[in-house]
Amino acid sequence: MPGNNPNAMPQRNPNNFYADLKNNQKTLEEYREEKDITMHNLAVSVQNLEIQIGQIASALNNRPQGAFPSDTEDPR
Repeated sequence: MPGNNPNAMPQRNPNNFYADLKNNQKTLEEYREEKDITMHNLAVSVQNLEIQIGQIASALNNRPQGAFPSDTEDPR
């Protein structure tokens, strides 16, 4: 019987296919927007960390060699 071919592809309603495709496209666009926001936030965080590390390095360079922050007396 021609209607009982187990290898035949099921017929899809074209309207459902295009609706599913449009829904998948919308989901992908939302995902991409979320990832763009996340990447931007990460870039800003890395930039802030770079600034803070630079500030720490400057503070350490300005400290006298061999001194500790709690030293309040001249060791002579």
